[in-house]
Amino acid sequence: MPRFLSRCVLSALLGLLLLTGCDGDGGTATEPPGDTNTLTVRSSNPDDGVDITVSPSDTDGAGNGVTPFSRTYAEGTDVTLTAPPESPDGTTFVRWEQGSTTVSTDTEATVTLSQNRTLTAVHEAPDQQYALAVTSEAPDSGVDIDVSPADANGEGSGATPLDRVYDSGADVTLTAPETTTDDRVFVRWVLDDENQDRNARELTVSMSADRAARAVYEAPRPVVTLTIASANPETGVEVDVSPADVNGDGAGVTLFERQYRAGDEVTLTAPAEVEGQTFERWRLDGTDGPEGEQTLTIPLDTDRTARAVYSATAQLNELTVRSENPASGIEIAVSPADVDGMTDGTTEFTRRYAADTEVTLTAPTDSDDGTVFARWEEGGQTLSATPDVTVTMAEGRLITAVYETEDQQFTLSITDAGLTDGAPVAVDPADANGDSDGTTAFERTYASGTEVTLTAPEEVEGQPFVRWQLDGSSQPADQRSLSVTMTANRSAVAVYDDSPPVFTVAIASENPNSGVPIEVTPADEDGAGDGTTVFERRYEEGTAVTFTAPEETADGRLFDRWRLDGDDQDEGARTLSFDVTQNHSATARYVIPPPEPSPSATLVDTSYAVGGRPSGLPDYQMQRELGVLALSSSILNNGHLGLFHLRDDGVEALPDTYMIDLSDDGTPDTEVTFSFSASPGEVLLDLTAADQSAFLHPSWLPDRVLIVLITEDNLPGAFGDDVDLSDYSAVADYYGLPPNP
Repeated sequence: MPRFLSRCVLSALLGLLLLTGCDGDGGTATEPPGDTNTLTVRSSNPDDGVDITVSPSDTDGAGNGVTPFSRTYAEGTDVTLTAPPESPDGTTFVRWEQGSTTVSTDTEATVTLSQNRTLTAVHEAPDQQYALAVTSEAPDSGVDIDVSPADANGEGSGATPLDRVYDSGADVTLTAPETTTDDRVFVRWVLDDENQDRNARELTVSMSADRAARAVYEAPRPVVTLTIASANPETGVEVDVSPADVNGDGAGVTLFERQYRAGDEVTLTAPAEVEGQTFERWRLDGTDGPEGEQTLTIPLDTDRTARAVYSATAQLNELTVRSENPASGIEIAVSPADVDGMTDGTTEFTRRYAADTEVTLTAPTDSDDGTVFARWEEGGQTLSATPDVTVTMAEGRLITAVYETEDQQFTLSITDAGLTDGAPVAVDPADANGDSDGTTAFERTYASGTEVTLTAPEEVEGQPFVRWQLDGSSQPADQRSLSVTMTANRSAVAVYDDSPPVFTVAIASENPNSGVPIEVTPADEDGAGDGTTVFERRYEEGTAVTFTAPEETADGRLFDRWRLDGDDQDEGARTLSFDVTQNHSATARYVIPPPEPSPSATLVDTSYAVGGRPSGLPDYQMQRELGVLALSSSILNNGHLGLFHLRDDGVEALPDTYMIDLSDDGTPDTEVTFSFSASPGEVLLDLTAADQSAFLHPSWLPDRVLIVLITEDNLPGAFGDDVDLSDYSAVADYYGLPPNP
């Protein structure tokens, strides 16, 4: 019987004895029940008969073995295998392998059995060599492959098909060209019939056996253009684009273009709001898409145009959700999502809604602090005694989820103002101690949530009743009955006075609608001064008051103007002063600051090179920002690309090689090489490694071309911050581009 057949029979018998099945490496293994994994041990050259030391023994007490064999271990066990330096056939140990991957070049190897594993002890004859066959597909021949290093015969690079011979263990790097002589495009390498990463033209091959590598090419698909535009506003909308196009460009700011291969699929995502305008829909090639869907997926088989359409934003009101006892950490369910897509939150948090949106808040019945839900409150008034509450966003609102300890009681203090001997006040119902009516000042104690009604007499000591004050807040005038919900310790003051009338000033803010600290002078009738919007102050008729708003809010918004009783005041005047003659409202308005302009200086435009200058181009501009030197120029719809150089008295002031930023992330990522032509001082750009359209900078409109030159060590010192631009002139070479849409 031939040797290889006897080995197969032996392997089959061993497999049956070990009750194994096929594993992922082509061996045989069946995982026993429980959290165990199988270790299969093999050998190569020879394929069997090699004594292997195994430590520790497996779950069945089996340890050392003769290849091939298997052992079963608890998951996660570290197992050490030791192979002999020389096999029974006289070959020498070279390495331990798992699949085609070298695990160790020592005779001893330790593996962790986190899964089924197959390890092979590889022995070789002295000076073992292996063959590397390199071919190509579409075309089958004539593709120049860079091969490094040269093989055992001194042969290196060559055209497919080619064969090379290497010593065992050598690492060989194969590099395929991006395109063939007939313009076919590289797709991938196939190594030993396994596909490698797409577009990875460099392949490293470890010569642990005879290997076969095939470079696969395909005919290029045509390039089509996707134009991304916007409406209302026409420009300035930042759109996310996925995947990046053939030039590596992704997201951009409208209006801009991206180039893709026919058959590609592209996804665009527009922001929900831009410059006070809300997203309405995408319009693809003139056809409206579904309303409100910010993400659009486009199959590209021809040139297409996608336009993000925006409409005027409705009034947005801010909902602030807080908690009490504890003051934070309560998870509140919120429905529906707000204009920013935000829903549930943990106190304290805010959400923004269009005017009149109905929003439902749901609080948990218990807090982590051991308190229980008692009620929803707004401005001291109970909105709901159940965990669910629905509010209408007709204005900005601040809602509080109140938690209490079980059987909690609160104190109601009843006092007067303007009297000498106090006022008799009717109290209903009696409190926890059975006490009810009393003469100010007195207190009553109630269980949490109790509704208490206080009634003051119309006149006391010749003084007419004016109003109740509840917890420092004035109640409507002449209403002698006051309803108090005992959700906390409360204070009620019966005011009797013949002093001048008192008016209320409501202080608010806009953009944001709350949270702005306002300085108040003087303190009001209740001793209250400074406050945070929204709040009120009470003053006697004729009082001169002053309100001062901060120049900037906590989130960086800038003060615009005050609005008094609906009338705009002077722009930028943060202090508002007036005499109180009636009830007033004062609103501090804030705006988002505009972006700071980039500094720029004009170069002298003195000469033009290849093709001449298209009519209508403006003077070139040179901009400096964060160490980045930028040259820009408009190009017309007749399509010209300007490539710019700087000269100092006719001598090129740029190095031969420098970096440009094509990804618009502020980091140089593409090397561009200039080479001098026969004419002295004339410099032309070598475009062999970059498509011309790559120079369309994503942060500029598509009727702009921008080349960014990053200052490097080899740039002349003249490009420092003290550069004298009058010594430089701009030179432009023009190259044709497809017309703009």
